Amino acid sequence: MTYVLRERTQNRYYCKDHNKIIEFDTIDEARNFLSQFEQVAMTLAIRQIMINPSFLQEVQQVCQSTTIDDKPECQCVFINYKDIVK
Repeated sequence: MTYVLRERTQNRYYCKDHNKIIEFDTIDEARNFLSQFEQVAMTLAIRQIMINPSFLQEVQQVCQSTTIDDKPECQCVFINYKDIVK
C-alpha cells in the first residue's frame, strides 16, 4: 500500500508538475515530507507577509487541512517520491 497527501479544503492532491500525484511508500515518508514542506512554506510565507498579509494564513490553512490518505484507485498519473529525489 502507498500513500498520498491531500489538501482537504479544495480537495487537491500534492503533485509534481501539476499532473503527477506524489505517492509515498510509507506513512513515515509522507509525514517527513509534509513536515519539511510545512517548514519551507511557512518560512517563505513569513517573508511575504509585508507584501501579502493574508498569504501566511492561507499557507497555514493548507498545511492544517492536509491529510495522509491511501493511494486512490483512479486513472490518475502517479510518481513515487523516491523517483523525484533521485
